[in-house]
Amino acid sequence: MHVGNVLSDLEYIAETAQDPRTVNYHRYCDWWDSRQDQQSIDEELRKVTSVHTRLGWTDHGLMKRVASMPLHVFVLLRRIAPEFSTCTPEGKKLLHKFLLRRPEFSTDWRR
Repeated sequence: MHVGNVLSDLEYIAETAQDPRTVNYHRYCDWWDSRQDQQSIDEELRKVTSVHTRLGWTDHGLMKRVASMPLHVFVLLRRIAPEFSTCTPEGKKLLHKFLLRRPEFSTDWRR
């Protein structure tokens, strides 16, 4: 891991979760399967409503569903960077940077 570079540390955790040699690899595979199911549901919803087409944060600072990841990955990311995905400007910025570098965790299926 890269000491002092939070984004590199977060990316290392995400990369490790996808390694078949790790203990939680099957959890990652289960999450990936459910993500594919959710993607299909979201595509159907886009056909009938525009509610799911807007991504990001609400006017009140609450997070909309912009990311999906296995719980064990999220817990490790929050341990490395406690501000990750919080409702603070730094937390939002870090989450969006992470999603740009790791689009498989983004709920924007059009990428």
